[in-house]
Amino acid sequence: WVWGDHGFLRKLGVVDIAGSGTVHLVGGVSALACAIMLGPRLGRYDDGFGALPLGSPVNAILGLFVLWWGWLAFNAGSTYGVSGERWKYAARAAVSTMMGSMGGGLVGLGFSLANPRGIDILSQINGILGSLVAVTGGCFLYRTWEAVLVGMIGGCITCTMMPLVDRMRIDDPVGAFATH
Repeated sequence: WVWGDHGFLRKLGVVDIAGSGTVHLVGGVSALACAIMLGPRLGRYDDGFGALPLGSPVNAILGLFVLWWGWLAFNAGSTYGVSGERWKYAARAAVSTMMGSMGGGLVGLGFSLANPRGIDILSQINGILGSLVAVTGGCFLYRTWEAVLVGMIGGCITCTMMPLVDRMRIDDPVGAFATH
């Protein structure tokens, strides 16, 4: 639709450099469909408390770092090389990816600090992941401030959607739908 020469979205002028819509939109909708079909985990909504406790914050943060590092390579690699003048696109994609994730991290921090139950590391992680998804679409086209703004919007959407999905009693353990 976007990447193919004859795709209808491409003909409309849609640009999706590293797959914000083509990869993440499909992944998010698929995650939602699977979560609805599978239903909640045993005990998830039985006692009325909602979220099950986080198993290991350290492992969650390590997982974020692995994804973050891979995202840099993915977005910079979407410029199809570093030869000739392409290195400038790869560098801009890497800077946009990092700056966008910083914007999402700030939003996640805000949501975390606003949590009446104390600091919530998952809000921080999901703010960063949501910003990475958001910045992927135009990663080498953004100026630095635009990447930060796009990251903040993506982080805000993710941190807002996660409790909404939970209120609908859809068990999405890692927030895949909200993030993507």
